[in-house]
Amino acid sequence: KDQLESSRREVVSCQEKDRQLQLKNRALHNLLKNEKEEIQKLQSIIASRATQYNHDLKRKEREYNKLKERLHQLVMDKKDKKLCIDILNYVGRSDGRRSAWRTSKTEARYALAQPGSFTSLLTRETPFHNLPLQNHSVTDTCM
Repeated sequence: KDQLESSRREVVSCQEKDRQLQLKNRALHNLLKNEKEEIQKLQSIIASRATQYNHDLKRKEREYNKLKERLHQLVMDKKDKKLCIDILNYVGRSDGRRSAWRTSKTEARYALAQPGSFTSLLTRETPFHNLPLQNHSVTDTCM
């Protein structure tokens, strides 16, 4: 009988140990499952951030290339334009040639080439030369 009783105690103690080990196994299994879920969640966050980073990087590169091209275009435009004056409503000569600088040498050449032109200009300007004299005489008569 003692042997039977000791066997039963042994069986009960073994069953209790087995139950405790199964509980511990379930707790560890749940803990492992939770840790795996956490790892998967963190990996998905890392992957989404990497994707977003790559997308932002490509967008910034495109923007950088656009700005670089725009700067290059502006620099080339500046080189092409340099310093110039745009003339609006340009009235050209009737013969289509451009006018030259008026210097004493060119005026003498022009006077020799077309002698009647300066005399016609002088005849048109003569009334303007007489205006101060006429103005003075008018003011004298009024006073």
